[in-house]
Amino acid sequence: MSTSMLHNIMRLSDTDNVKTIEDLLEGILRLPQIITSLITEAILLIVHMILFIGILLIMWGALEWLSGWNEISGKKNVIRGVALLLLASALGIYL
Repeated sequence: MSTSMLHNIMRLSDTDNVKTIEDLLEGILRLPQIITSLITEAILLIVHMILFIGILLIMWGALEWLSGWNEISGKKNVIRGVALLLLASALGIYL
């Protein structure tokens, strides 16, 4: 009876070890997907930051340009803002 009990314990521990190894291998195989998703999230964060800065530059440049306070710099800021919006749009379409 003790031999049968010992055999059952050994069989269960072998099954647990196999499951642990399978879980470890599945985790390793999922690692590239996790890294890819992290890189995608980082790029999306950068795209959102570029959009925000572009809109801010357009608004600031329009205020400078329309108020006559600093026309040349205002025009440049509007152009920079539009360029950033185009860049962010291109990156957004790519993702």
